[in-house]
Amino acid sequence: MDLCGFDKAAASIHQAQWVPATVRPVLRIEPHWNWPDRVGQTIKVMVCTNLDAVELRLNGQSLGRQKADPYEMNEWRVVYSPGRLEAVGYRAGQVVDRTQVETTGPAVGLRIVSDRDTVFGDGLDVVPMRIEAIDAHRRIVPLAQDRLNFQISGGDIIGLGNGDPNSLEPEKGTTRSLFNGLAQVIVQVGAQAKQVTLTATAPGLESAVLTLKVLAKAPPARQAGLPSIQVLDYWYCARGRQL
Repeated sequence: MDLCGFDKAAASIHQAQWVPATVRPVLRIEPHWNWPDRVGQTIKVMVCTNLDAVELRLNGQSLGRQKADPYEMNEWRVVYSPGRLEAVGYRAGQVVDRTQVETTGPAVGLRIVSDRDTVFGDGLDVVPMRIEAIDAHRRIVPLAQDRLNFQISGGDIIGLGNGDPNSLEPEKGTTRSLFNGLAQVIVQVGAQAKQVTLTATAPGLESAVLTLKVLAKAPPARQAGLPSIQVLDYWYCARGRQL
């Protein structure tokens, strides 16, 4: 995971090594397939899987099948051509899983995603929201780096991120750039709010709005704390002698 909890290739590599294929197939292609400046050039493509074998296909044409290697991953050298790059996973000679990456169009809009439909209005609940740059077919555009602006009602923005370890942008405020087509806003729900709404905008892109229903919940009772007084019983000098 990166700084925002976005899934990275390393997560799938570890899953391929530790999760049995009988429990859940793991199959992932790296990198993305948006290379407009490298048409006709060779791209190193890696596939990780916990299955027996994996086949790589470019625009429906097979580039070969390999015995799966969950530790070193499987590698192909592929001459870049826009379209669909697909990995097909096999177990006992049968196809059991597929995954693909596609060449997307330019970003035309934004999308906000939350893993929760409802939140609590106790003034303490916090929910991360993922902002995605999408093309005309609603696919995430991995090259998008647009600067985003945010507005919030029914809560407060308490954190911003995009997963870029080299970013020097502030993690507080109402603006953040996309990184690999993604950004994150952490929202704290206001006490007694009925709903919380986040709006994301960027020049030249269709804006996105996400509203979550707020469920009534009383804030937790405050417990009486201990007095903030420290009592010094002894004082020791450098040689350990009590004063």
